[in-house]
Amino acid sequence: ELESRASRYELLFDSSQGPPSFHPHDALGHVHRQKMDDMGGAYGEAGPLQLRHYVPWNVSGLNALYGGRLCEVIDADLRTNFTGSSLHFYQDTIHELREAKRVGDMGFGTYSHSNQPSHHILYVMLMAGDAACASKARAWIRRVLRTLYTPRGFCGDEDNGEMGAWYVLSAMGLFPLKLGSDELVLGSPIFRKVDIRVHADATLHIERRSRASDGRE
Repeated sequence: ELESRASRYELLFDSSQGPPSFHPHDALGHVHRQKMDDMGGAYGEAGPLQLRHYVPWNVSGLNALYGGRLCEVIDADLRTNFTGSSLHFYQDTIHELREAKRVGDMGFGTYSHSNQPSHHILYVMLMAGDAACASKARAWIRRVLRTLYTPRGFCGDEDNGEMGAWYVLSAMGLFPLKLGSDELVLGSPIFRKVDIRVHADATLHIERRSRASDGRE
């Protein structure tokens, strides 16, 4: 039953009016639409631009909805100025929007790493195409690790430790994109060697054998 329900995301996907995205439906089947770069409303602490890539359990199916161009779409979003406004039940502009704009101004486009609804996107990109696409995604991941985590702090919410967990996992070159499974996506470790004690008799050894494609350690 859960697997069947998880496949219904296709019913919410629409590209007939504007850029492709997922649009919520109410109980009567009416479609809720809002500007692509607005945050809040029916999307909570995100917006259509952040959640248009949210099918981490079936990246190949999501790529098919985008006509095989999912990697190109995400890469374009990372290079698009974020000019959205806030549609929310709060009276004032939500801090998530202010933080998302700051991240965008740092060269990440509409990728709002400052809040949890975007944390899957670079790993969806990594799994969405060929080796060239994966190389682009890994370069973006390294850029996030270098610039959005500093001694001054994180770029946004540290709800339940997720912001820190993203860093630790990504720094080791691992990410649990498909939650509820035993699968891990291989990213781009920043350490030459990492040993993870799985249990008393097993250790996971990760070794980076070459420099990153951008020439950085």
